[in-house]
Amino acid sequence: MLKNKFILTILCFALILLAVGCDAGTDIVETGRPSGVSQEIQTSLPEADQKPESDNSEIEEEFNIPYPLEMYFSSGAGAWATNITINADGSFFGDYHDSNMGDTGPDYPNGTVYECKFSGQFSNLRQVNDYTFSLTLEAIEYEGEIDASRIENGILYNFTYPYGLMNVDNTAPAKSFLLYTPDAPTEALRDEFISWWPERFGAEAGGSLLIYGLCNTETDEGFFTAKTE
Repeated sequence: MLKNKFILTILCFALILLAVGCDAGTDIVETGRPSGVSQEIQTSLPEADQKPESDNSEIEEEFNIPYPLEMYFSSGAGAWATNITINADGSFFGDYHDSNMGDTGPDYPNGTVYECKFSGQFSNLRQVNDYTFSLTLEAIEYEGEIDASRIENGILYNFTYPYGLMNVDNTAPAKSFLLYTPDAPTEALRDEFISWWPERFGAEAGGSLLIYGLCNTETDEGFFTAKTE
């Protein structure tokens, strides 16, 4: 009996030495952090409640915006409109046109058309709240010379600035814009902007925008996507 107890004691002591030796040569894995990942890297990761931001050169798809956004600016009356398509990287292209067939002259009996084709870049997309993003018009180029004109088929074509993307004086492109999601409450938006909203007639009081809207904050003019059923 004594011999057995002595053997048992020796075995327990050997197991303790073995366990200590194994611990000395094995990486310690902390809960929630895999072996080989330093604490410095862990603490540099963004917190879960931080909202993502794009850099100054692209608009990211992580905001779940259904790019490309095809938007238009028009009063619904008259033969004018500005159309714009915005891509996920912030690049855009579009055109403005306005036809006035009553504006004639000896060399252009069939009327006058104002037009502009353009392309450019939005940047610095930042989430303001649950339904609003701010962005900056960084650059815009025109496919023609402003104020140039030509006559074709009895029509006078004047190349001009894109209506809706300019500043108040119409002397330079606007810089500051807001992008609203369909969930945006109309009562929280600017009155002038809502006056361009194509769903304003018969809209339910206190309702939502229902479509995407792009607001030129320098003029409160607005671009909108088409409503989908």
